[in-house]
Parts: sequence; structure tokens; C-alpha cells
Amino acid sequence: MSYNSTLFSEKVRTVQIERFKLISIVVIVLRFRPVSQLKAQVTNIVKAIHRLLREKSIKTRQCCFSLLSELVQVLQGALTDHIALVIPGVQFSLG
Repeated sequence: MSYNSTLFSEKVRTVQIERFKLISIVVIVLRFRPVSQLKAQVTNIVKAIHRLLREKSIKTRQCCFSLLSELVQVLQGALTDHIALVIPGVQFSLG
């Protein structure tokens, strides 16, 4: 892998982490507001996390788990309908 592609890959990971930080902040803010807007986005959030849990970057996967943790604290049972998408990423991360 060339220096430029390595640098680019690291930039992409950094952007992904920043996105998760932003989403986590939004989830925290929504704790103090009606959560109907968040409920509407659970499917999109889980689909995004499903893809990112297969990343090589441990930082990206850690951010995914942080976001999932925030999500289930705000919306208990939010992952009930989506657990089939989450489990493979958990297994990948543990393996």
C-alpha cells in the first residue's frame, strides 16, 4: 500500500469516528426531548453500524459499540427488531 493510500485510509477512518461522535451527541441531546425522531432513524443507524462493525479499524468498531450503547439507553428495546444485523458484527469484533 502506498503512502498516499494509507494516508487516505486513515483520513476516512478519522471522518467515520467524527461522524459517530456527532451522532452520539445527537442521541444524548435527544434524551431530553421526545424520542419519536430518534425512533424513526433506528433502522438507518443500525444499517450503518452493521457495515462499520466489519471494518478493520478497532476505533471505528469501538465507536459503533458506544453508539449502540447510547441508543439502547435512550430507547430501551430499540435493537429488538434489528438484532440479526448486530450479532454478526459483534461476533466479528470478538473473533
